[in-house]
Amino acid sequence: MKKTFTINISGQIFHIDEDAYERLGKYLNSINSRFSNREEGAEIISDVEARIAELFRERTSDSNQVITMKDVGSVIEIMGEPEVFSDEEPVENNEEKYQNDEKTVKRVYRDPDDQIFGGVCGGLGAYFGIDPVIVRIIFVVLAIGFIGFWIYLILWAITPKANSAREKLHMRGEKINVSNIEKTIKEEFANVKSNLKDIKKKKPYKDARNFFDDSFENVGHGARSFFRAALYIFGVVLVVTGLFFIISFFSTYYSENGIFSMGFWSSDSYSLASVLESVFMSSNVTMLFIGIFFLIGIPVLSMIFGGIKLIFNIRGKNRLVGSIFLIFWILGFIILAVVGISEGKNFRFKGKEIQNYAISTNGSDTLVVRMMPDKLNDEYFAVSEHSFNIFEENGERTVFGRPKVSVSISDTKEYEIVIKKRSRGKNRKNANENSSEIIYQWNLEGNQLILDQYFFLLKDEKWRKQEVEILLKVPVGKAIYIDPKMNDIINDVVNKPGVPVEEIAGKTWVMREDGLGLMLDTVR
Repeated sequence: MKKTFTINISGQIFHIDEDAYERLGKYLNSINSRFSNREEGAEIISDVEARIAELFRERTSDSNQVITMKDVGSVIEIMGEPEVFSDEEPVENNEEKYQNDEKTVKRVYRDPDDQIFGGVCGGLGAYFGIDPVIVRIIFVVLAIGFIGFWIYLILWAITPKANSAREKLHMRGEKINVSNIEKTIKEEFANVKSNLKDIKKKKPYKDARNFFDDSFENVGHGARSFFRAALYIFGVVLVVTGLFFIISFFSTYYSENGIFSMGFWSSDSYSLASVLESVFMSSNVTMLFIGIFFLIGIPVLSMIFGGIKLIFNIRGKNRLVGSIFLIFWILGFIILAVVGISEGKNFRFKGKEIQNYAISTNGSDTLVVRMMPDKLNDEYFAVSEHSFNIFEENGERTVFGRPKVSVSISDTKEYEIVIKKRSRGKNRKNANENSSEIIYQWNLEGNQLILDQYFFLLKDEKWRKQEVEILLKVPVGKAIYIDPKMNDIINDVVNKPGVPVEEIAGKTWVMREDGLGLMLDTVR
């Protein structure tokens, strides 16, 4: 186990192990020894340390936060050993001693050494490797329609100035090592000395240029600060939204009191898991939760991760985290596909059971159809009113539905009730068994047919799209009265044209050859 130290290089904090710390200390001491006594030494040392900090930051990640001996060695290889540079050797020759495979990335800056106004054209010329004069000609041509003028002002405001030697090397795409930093700063000092001779002649011009330069620098700084603040706020929104979604998902799935729980805003609420358990096997409900979380939750976690990076200004791409997220997202899709195929087999085949009963009205020519009192009092959660509803009492969950009632002409001289039960199953036999196990009750009292408002499944029976249809057959010449409370379950009626189904209830109708006809003065 190695000791680790915390160091501050160019205002940035790094963790470094003991061996790497000693090697880096010797290297920085040699840099100081070489340049500390020079006129431009302080600036060279500052830029070298800034470059080292930049290289260290590229080599750290969430999984690797400690600078090692290998990291220090690769950085020194890029920067070069200062001991081999003698004052007699040209800087250009020194650079050749330290050629390496460092990838040089150009960046857009404004060039203060080749500027007329803001250095935009000089910076673009350095970036694209062309003469800045060509860039200036292009802007002059575009300025005829004021397009170039506005583009130049925008670029002046948002593009940072290459103030340090490191930034100037970035701008030109040159390698940022000790040799090039020294060379760049020496050239700057030489230019400053040569320009001191005619500073009085250029003072008005330079003052005006510096005024505009500083003005647009401030505008650019303000714009960058505004966008940084906007990104920070956006990051906070991403994190808060993501956390809210994750918490809501867990509470909705397993808690009856989650804000998005099934029926939360009604008198009775149910967790999503309890609803799914009425359809799926318990093991598949758990797998379904995992699959949904991976498929939907992984993008949300990515959103939270992105928000955290925006808040704390974390740069760089973490490919390991991205790869792990992608793997789990694909796994979630596979889990849902497997569960869907497994449960879908339970709905492959259709089954039915038909029960036909003759009804005696004790000599009456009118059949009165009423509904049993509502035992549930609307305290249930409805998924599909006529097929899938859930009611829970004393910890026991019951799945039920509402029947559909139709009226047609009887082929005989007697009233008939036909109860058609339908269901799905994994095979024909299973589908027929599911149909026969549907519980539906009705009673006959004199000439009154009393129908239950609901049909029920057996305890722990899974929902397989069970449905119940009641067909009331009325002989020609006989009448039927349907209670107004049955309006919601009347599905189809053989009636005369122009009589809407919803107007059937609450009146007495006589069955004729062409359908039901209203008996006058029979509204109850």
